[in-house]
Amino acid sequence: MGNLTTDMTHLCREINALRNGRKAFRKNLENTVLRMRKDFSADLAGAHQAWFGPTLAGKMDIKREQQRKGEPGVSQEKAEAGAGRKEEIQRAAVREEKWSFPTLKAGSKGKRKK
Repeated sequence: MGNLTTDMTHLCREINALRNGRKAFRKNLENTVLRMRKDFSADLAGAHQAWFGPTLAGKMDIKREQQRKGEPGVSQEKAEAGAGRKEEIQRAAVREEKWSFPTLKAGSKGKRKK
């Protein structure tokens, strides 16, 4: 073989080695960036949860877990609080009726009941 053939063979091997090195570098860079993006999104989700509380999906997971375990859930607490609030409203309405003045109802055309 001549010098030109030998030099061209070495050059082709160097080109292939550099190409393979570049492919490995890009693959490693892609994996690193992907891992960093996942870590960042996890950090961001944690910060969001710390600032604003759990997301709706997180709340639903907690509720499902409580129902599965048979623990008193948020819905039961809300129902009990809602029942107590309803009773308060009814008592307030009764108190207001005692002190309210008679009013004309819609459609009565100003006639008073006798």
